[in-house]
Amino acid sequence: GVIVIDGWKNSVANTKNVVCIIHTANEPSFFLNSWDFTSLSEDTQQLTKVIEEAVEIAKTNYNKTIYAVVSDNAPVMTAMGKADLIENGGTKIKLACETRWCSYRDAFRCCLKNLDIMKKIISNKLNKPSFIKSKKQEKEKLITLNDQISDDSLITKLQDFIVLSDPVCSLINKCQQSNFTIPDAAEEWMKLNVPIEDEKIQEIVQKRIDKVLTPILLAANLLHPHYQGKQFRHNDKYYSQAIEFIRNELNESYHEMEAYENKVGIFESLLKKGNIPPKSFWQMAENSYPVLSQLAQRLINILSSSAQIERLFSNWSFVHSCLRNRLTPERSE
Repeated sequence: GVIVIDGWKNSVANTKNVVCIIHTANEPSFFLNSWDFTSLSEDTQQLTKVIEEAVEIAKTNYNKTIYAVVSDNAPVMTAMGKADLIENGGTKIKLACETRWCSYRDAFRCCLKNLDIMKKIISNKLNKPSFIKSKKQEKEKLITLNDQISDDSLITKLQDFIVLSDPVCSLINKCQQSNFTIPDAAEEWMKLNVPIEDEKIQEIVQKRIDKVLTPILLAANLLHPHYQGKQFRHNDKYYSQAIEFIRNELNESYHEMEAYENKVGIFESLLKKGNIPPKSFWQMAENSYPVLSQLAQRLINILSSSAQIERLFSNWSFVHSCLRNRLTPERSE
């Protein structure tokens, strides 16, 4: 099985929790345990202890052998709103957060949607008699804001940012699906096409792609019968990384990988059918190629993110008020 781990801080109750669930190929994901980190530092040493305990609990209580851990410990920020917009027919403002998924794109969309109403609100404040009596600093801020929001280029900039962000946001949302695995994620990252002409930004995007596409993701994609690494076979660097990872895992059984790559034996008929689910594909090949089949089944079962934990115990804008977060270690037991 695969451990999925995530943690968060409840600012209201001043508590911190780390939760682990188990994901397997044959059963629904299930809750393993919760650890109270309120008085602990969420550092590498403590989290390593959590993983060690989780592996032991999985083996002792559920007879599950853990071979992978999926983790994402990003903090969560709170979205804010502005009452004036609501009163004037607008929508709640979404502010960008440093670690929140797609929040910049959503902030741009929200700003574009509310732009006319925001202009109206600022204009009304500028024309109020009380504006003349305002402090100099407040006047300057409002005038500057009016100039910025009235700039004709603002709409174009917002639209450009949205177009730039949409492909990335689409990828993120797919990778956060509960049934999305690392071979699926590798496929989506390979297909990522960000419409940019700036060479510096292109370089940043490519560095990010290279960082994400680790040997284990590439190997999982290569062993997925629907993907077969077709997106990166022409890329010597990626392909060699995938092959090297598989070679090190198989050792003396690497001839099984050669059979898969050459589409011989049972692989010839299975790959010709083309519509066999990955799990069934490798189960049918297991009698003839046991070592490769076991490796493939493990890799294609690893989830691409830990987002499902946060969906279980949080909502989009704020994680765990004191009313919602009742999953203490004591209650979990």
